[in-house]
Amino acid sequence: MSAVALDLTASSAEDAFVVLGAEPIPAAEPRIRLVPDPPKARVPLATEPAHPPAPTLTARVSVLRALESAATTDDTDLPSAVPSADPAAVGCSIALAALEVLAGRRPVAQLARWLAPGVYEAIRVRSALAARVVQAPRGVRRPVVRRFRLSPIVATAHEVSVVADDSGRVRAVALRLEAHRGAWRATALEIG
Repeated sequence: MSAVALDLTASSAEDAFVVLGAEPIPAAEPRIRLVPDPPKARVPLATEPAHPPAPTLTARVSVLRALESAATTDDTDLPSAVPSADPAAVGCSIALAALEVLAGRRPVAQLARWLAPGVYEAIRVRSALAARVVQAPRGVRRPVVRRFRLSPIVATAHEVSVVADDSGRVRAVALRLEAHRGAWRATALEIG
């Protein structure tokens, strides 16, 4: 229980009606009465956090890798036979073509059959950004392979690293080739 005091003194509005020369009205005594306390709000205790915890970096990377692999595979992408073409030659050709695309000397659509969809989209975006910044130089020689290294992972997957001379600038290209419908296809491509 708590006590509440009610003040019954005259307000300023009542003071305005006081007649001049009349006797003042005595102030009433304050009355005190007991009132019950308001009931306390019952809030249930939380058994788990209101929001799920933020994903860790590892969890985010695994989601991105899953998205990338989902974009590069479909029902017909079952393991295929080992292609007869030399993976080193195919890797060097893809690396040189990718450098020409970034320099604006070749359209990106020419790489569509050699790149997985996720890789193709990434190089398409990168070439569009590069086209805004760098104009395609005229009369400049094409990139040339200085050296390459082929690392077989399994019979149907190889990794190729290429060092290329691109008009006085030495660039590194790394790619992963996987067998796809009887041909090599780049499923990962990094250009430095």
